[in-house]
Order: sequence, then C-alpha cells, then structure tokens
Amino acid sequence: MKPVLLIDFGSTYTKVTAADVDEGRLLGTANAYTTVQSDINDGLSDALSKLEKVTGKLDFCERYAASSAAGLPTMLERPMTTAFLPAISVLVDSIMRMQPAGVQGR
Repeated sequence: MKPVLLIDFGSTYTKVTAADVDEGRLLGTANAYTTVQSDINDGLSDALSKLEKVTGKLDFCERYAASSAAGLPTMLERPMTTAFLPAISVLVDSIMRMQPAGVQGR
C-alpha cells in the first residue's frame, strides 16, 4: 500500500482524502471547519483526526494541498505546508477516477 494525503483548504471546510495509489482505491475522507482566523493548521489537525478514525493510522508517503479560497494566503505564510503544492491537479485527477473501497462501479 502507498497512501497519499490530499488536502483542500476551503473557505468553510478543510477537506482531507486518503488514497492508496498502488491499488487505485479511496481509503477515506473527512473534513473540519477551516480555521483561517486563528491558524489554518488547527482545522487541518481536526480533519486529520477524523480521517484517522476512518482509516486507522497511515504513514503517508506524499501529501498534497490546494486552496482556491481564503485558506491559501495563510497557508503560504507557513513554510511547512507550502511543500505540498506541486503537481496537485494531476494527482487529484487520477484520484478522482479511483473506486472508493467497497464500492462497485460508478
């Protein structure tokens, strides 16, 4: 298994998705309120805690983040999170074509 983490910092919600890119399947999703007013990482931490309850603890080999909303300016101020930005559109496109675990057909 090769789990990757996809993060979307939205105006209202921070959404996280775990996918296994080796097997082409969705492992789980979760969300939490985006915390732009305080620290964007608070909402991310909340979403990741919820995701771990669904998937169990995962050792993500890669992490990608994107935002088209208010979360982006705050995210870019934090060097730790800016490393997640490259190649997101290609990865998201391939993940969106994956089958969620336990779901037959689309």
